[in-house]
Amino acid sequence: MRRVAVFTMSVLLVAAACGDDEDGGSSLDLASAAAGAQAAIDQGDSLGACPWDLEAVVAAVGKAVQLVPEFSDLGLSNGQVFYGGEVDITYCELNTTDSTNATEGISEMRIDVHPGTADLQQYLDEEWGGEVEDASTSKVLGGSATTFCPEEDECLAMWQGDGLFVAVKTYGVGTATKDDATAALQAALPVVVAGLAG
Repeated sequence: MRRVAVFTMSVLLVAAACGDDEDGGSSLDLASAAAGAQAAIDQGDSLGACPWDLEAVVAAVGKAVQLVPEFSDLGLSNGQVFYGGEVDITYCELNTTDSTNATEGISEMRIDVHPGTADLQQYLDEEWGGEVEDASTSKVLGGSATTFCPEEDECLAMWQGDGLFVAVKTYGVGTATKDDATAALQAALPVVVAGLAG
């Protein structure tokens, strides 16, 4: 089925918080976050903003993995929606405003959220193409994460919780690693869920 891309044009930062149990998983309000993700998708081109706090994502991820210095000066990033397939998503991209002289670190990220259970191969077919090869799986914040690197400089960590799917794609200046992508996902997830739960 042909998918429709909807691009929105403004930025709104939403307050975020994380859980306080052993791994943060059971305190994540996944039902409210799924409802928030669906509401964002339903808004389509009137979404008007990324529905989670991008600065808080950068702060959280930056404590877990190395980011290029330019992440301290983010450019404009808009909330966006892809719909019309089996795995509808709302997503936000994090791009640095300038090229970097750094030789290590993550230079770009994209975070996708689907309100439901996503078939991984269907998601890949609709968003990125390709197949999961040499994937690693792990338990992250009460859900299951599958991580693989389709290219030397990019990795994708996909998390499925109870009724919520979140994927984080990271782009490295040099090489990218599955460990960094998984760590970025784990750091970003509570911020994204809190923002969507509102």
